[in-house]
Amino acid sequence: MTAQFLDRDRPVSLLRDHMAGYGYQLLETPVVGDASLFLTRAGDRMISRLFTFGRGGRELALRPEFTSQAARHYVRGNFCGVQRWQFAGQVFEESPQGASRACQKFSFGAELFGLKGPAADAEIMALALTSLQELDLSNWRLVVGHIGLMRQMLAQFALDERTERFLINNLRNLRQHGTDHVLQLFEARLAGATESTSLTPLLSAETVDETALAQLLRTSLHGTAMGGRDHRDIARRMLRKRQRMSERDQVARAMELLHRLCQLSLPADLAFAALTEITPEEARPILHDWQENLALLGSYGLSPERIVIQPDLARDRDYYSGMVFEIHGADGRHLGGGGRYDELLVFMGAPEPVPAVGFACWLESLDAARSATPAVKSWSILLDGNNSFAATRLAQLLRSGGLPAELGNVLQADSLVTDADGGVRWRGQVFSLDEPTRLLEALRRV
Repeated sequence: MTAQFLDRDRPVSLLRDHMAGYGYQLLETPVVGDASLFLTRAGDRMISRLFTFGRGGRELALRPEFTSQAARHYVRGNFCGVQRWQFAGQVFEESPQGASRACQKFSFGAELFGLKGPAADAEIMALALTSLQELDLSNWRLVVGHIGLMRQMLAQFALDERTERFLINNLRNLRQHGTDHVLQLFEARLAGATESTSLTPLLSAETVDETALAQLLRTSLHGTAMGGRDHRDIARRMLRKRQRMSERDQVARAMELLHRLCQLSLPADLAFAALTEITPEEARPILHDWQENLALLGSYGLSPERIVIQPDLARDRDYYSGMVFEIHGADGRHLGGGGRYDELLVFMGAPEPVPAVGFACWLESLDAARSATPAVKSWSILLDGNNSFAATRLAQLLRSGGLPAELGNVLQADSLVTDADGGVRWRGQVFSLDEPTRLLEALRRV
């Protein structure tokens, strides 16, 4: 364990200094906390993988991420205005191999509270990507979605919150398996009346309300509560299920819209042109802000060619409410991600939503991605007894231009050959060391 942490010293120090340059101060949080904190607006995957244990009559958990702790710290500390915090440390989840074992990863990232608008979203994405570049991983791909836009598009169908969350959480299923499959999941998980099959006929009456259904429950169940819940709780749940079943046609129409969105996985300019055609007028401001957000990444020197818009992108946690993103390596490996989660702080006790956006990446994934990255081509420069000065000058020219170069005394198939006067021959072409731009451009195209 000691060796592992020693190996982290240099990258963590580089990251800490890099994020401090953006104004982010270190926030340290405990490794163990109340399980309820990490379950606040958690997605199904997080709930199933949370490593919990009992102690002193409390249900505790090893932290699976830093965002919930940072949000609670902001609320309980009565902070106001803009706060920028960075973090680095171990996070844990239950091992797939056994319920009594925990997997651990080393996570780093940042949280930005109190700053509205596209500039805040762009700052977090840029901070994540430049942090990777600080660790010599520059071959990344950014995939961006927008939960807020999805919700605004779903608003026209007047679905209840749980149905809406179900649809958003199943965007990946919708893309992979189609609308019929997700509609079956909806009927099985949300719309089925599962409390008691003996009450199913009672639910067919159009006029049964909460009070009447509670009375029916008392009559049919002889005054016995179910699972520790009173009759009114059961009545509310059964009525909600009946209402969801009555909304089946609306849910089906909503899925058709989402399915169209799931077909989009395009570069930003093409994706936004397609989104504009199907985005209702009331959602256009969100779309405009999203476009501005991504355009701002150019101010950080980040290439738009590496950005893909994927509207069906959905993160593992339910607290995201706006822009969401994931970062992938050249081999497709998931390196990290994040997004906007303004509503989470309300669940932590804030009187109203607080602008909040953050990201997290994992050092183990970065290490693996670097190992999987093909070696950068190193240019061979032929060295003979008469061209030492010119060959050395050429090698330094290439290195300063970001192209690795080696001096050698064996002529290879793709060697650069220079003479004492500064002429450079390569693939039948002739270049000059006094005018290096054309040579560098030619080599970079290889």
